[in-house]
Amino acid sequence: MNKAPRKAGARRRQVSNQRPPSTPNRSSQRAPAAAGNRTKAKASSRPSPKPKPNNSARAKRRSGGCGQFLYDFVAAVLILSILAYFFLPMDRYIARADARRHHYSSREYDDTSQRYYYTKLSSNAKLAYRIIVSALPDFPEQICVPEIDDEELNEVFKAVSYDNPELFMLGTECTLTRVGKSFWFVPQYTMKKATYDKQLSKAEDVATEILSHVPKGASEYETELFLHDALGVMSEYSSKDGDVYTPYGMLVKREANCEGYSRSFQWLLQRAGIENRVITGKATSADGTENHMWNVVKLDGQEYTVDVTWDDYRVTGARESLETAMMEPSHIYFNRSAEAMSGNHTPEEESLWEKCTDDSQNYFLVNDLQITDKTTETALRKSIIDGTVNARVAGNSSLEIYFTSKDAYRKADAMLIGGSGVYDLLEAANRSLPTARRVNSSAIQYSMDDDLLTIRLFFL
Repeated sequence: MNKAPRKAGARRRQVSNQRPPSTPNRSSQRAPAAAGNRTKAKASSRPSPKPKPNNSARAKRRSGGCGQFLYDFVAAVLILSILAYFFLPMDRYIARADARRHHYSSREYDDTSQRYYYTKLSSNAKLAYRIIVSALPDFPEQICVPEIDDEELNEVFKAVSYDNPELFMLGTECTLTRVGKSFWFVPQYTMKKATYDKQLSKAEDVATEILSHVPKGASEYETELFLHDALGVMSEYSSKDGDVYTPYGMLVKREANCEGYSRSFQWLLQRAGIENRVITGKATSADGTENHMWNVVKLDGQEYTVDVTWDDYRVTGARESLETAMMEPSHIYFNRSAEAMSGNHTPEEESLWEKCTDDSQNYFLVNDLQITDKTTETALRKSIIDGTVNARVAGNSSLEIYFTSKDAYRKADAMLIGGSGVYDLLEAANRSLPTARRVNSSAIQYSMDDDLLTIRLFFL
């Protein structure tokens, strides 16, 4: 039978694990040599040795594979890094990393009740705020922050300044520079670090001393009133440049402008745990309209406006013997509603005091010294007698009465001053006072304010 021919390309090589067959014995017939090649051929009973594997070639293949993998890996990392640099928000990562390197805090606040302006910022602006507030006491030339635009920069700067009265080294200007993907807040300082540290320490000592005199067990209202009056007694208004803008000027040098009053009041209230903030706007007086700063204080969930500056006025024409009484502050602008203040105060934005809708913690209402058209003459007399007794027991040398309308004000003027009824009322008050606290009813002075609708009595 003829064998079928193999198909082209079907030739295969078999691989077997069987040992190769033995070679013929020595006695086997030798194969004849080819003509012209008469050489001897030796036979052997040993198998032919296997060829040794080419280890160097295998090592080269292995080495070449590892090198290619490493090359591809490095290239991939480089490409991803370039893409991340250009397309991912690296600014936040860079700002946080730089903050950690300088031991500044970027951690979110657990309590923001004393950071009104901070709560109004965007996410990036809030991170910038936290890093800046943590860094400023070290007086760095620049502070790495996440990317913020010009409007956000202004809002961050305002929030840092308005929320933190103790950072009074901060000037009125700042800039933002960019280097690649990093952004740098460049502050302006009004003093050297050594000067600031000394001033802050002195201001803190005075603040601690004032707070130590707050009556034990005082309510938030009583604490607020105590601090309001303490600032009015200890300091005088000043419009000159310098420290008058700061708590140091107010508490240590005892002179301040509206900003110094408001920031000092804010700082003391913060340390007492009473939520408050400063607000800015315009105020109109007999001298015209000017920029002004005052406070919003939160008591029992309700917000009120307070203007410590305008409550610290000096009465003209009073006798020198009444110097102590003259130094006692007014309370016309203590815990008022926005509506009550709007006659001469206008905030930059209505939202700054839109929640100040209540007047129940107004000083005159709380102390029964607010007289309305419905107040009877008997009630008016009782208010003055009780008010005088309370003022003298508290050690005060003056009494202020507020009228809600001009009609009520004119009627009281006619009865108290025109009819000399005030002297009889003071004598009645003396009968309820110990001898050491009584007033000389025949030697008193009074002040009347037709614009504020107040009558104020000064006791010797």
